[in-house]
Order: sequence, then structure tokens, then C-alpha cells
Amino acid sequence: LTIEHMKFGLVEKFFTERMYPELADKAGVKRPDVVWHCRDGQVIAVEVELTSKWGRQLDEFVLRMHQSIHKYSAGYVVFTDSPAIHKRYASAMAEGAPVSSWIKDERGYWRIAGVQEIEAAFACRVQVRFIDDHGKDVVKKMPRNE
Repeated sequence: LTIEHMKFGLVEKFFTERMYPELADKAGVKRPDVVWHCRDGQVIAVEVELTSKWGRQLDEFVLRMHQSIHKYSAGYVVFTDSPAIHKRYASAMAEGAPVSSWIKDERGYWRIAGVQEIEAAFACRVQVRFIDDHGKDVVKKMPRNE
């Protein structure tokens, strides 16, 4: 995906998660698979999801993206090759969707600590797209954070 977008001249440089190990996932903060720095100055966090997350793992994924989205001027793009993942993730990150925060109880079991709704400000800065839908329009369609 990155090479494809570089070929089209949209992505100028990129950094993979392995290029900045000092930014390893800290409590509540997401480190994207790759960060694209675009020719027009936009910075896009990219996630590639090939296996599905459910329940607590999906909630934590969404909440970590929410906590880190301010670092990326154009937000996040989540690519997947699965229609089921696309549908579930798009629903999970849509405005008004419920997302749970989780804690371990005294016995070490995970339980829901609270539920909040996805805000419009977050939902409009996240795209969930099919990998085979990776035309040169992805960067152009990202909202500008001005």
C-alpha cells in the first residue's frame, strides 16, 4: 500500500512502527503500523487489519486510536481485505457507536468499567477501506485538520 501511494506521488515519506521502537504502545496510546507523510503536508496513520478483533480487543483498539489521533493531521486509515472486518470496524468507529473501557477485577477477570459514544470529531477522521480499494484517491479523501 505504501509503495503504491508513493508511486502515485501522494506519499513522500513513511515510517513503520519498527522504525520508532521508543514509541511502543504505551498505556492507552496506539502506535500505527505505518505513518504516511504526504506531499501536501498531511500526516496519516495507517493500520492494516487482516485478522479480526472482537469485544475488549476491538474496544481497546478504537480507544487507543482515539487517544493518539491528534498526532496525525489527517487521522487514520484502516485497511482490511475482509468484508466482515470492514463492516464491523466501520460500525465500531461510526459516530454514536458505543465503545467500552475495560478493567480487571479483583479476581483478574476483565469487566466493563464504562461505556462512551464515538464522537463526530473522531468518526470523521477515520476511514475503514478495503485493501483492493487502494486507488490514489485515499490521501485526497482524508479530511483536513486545519
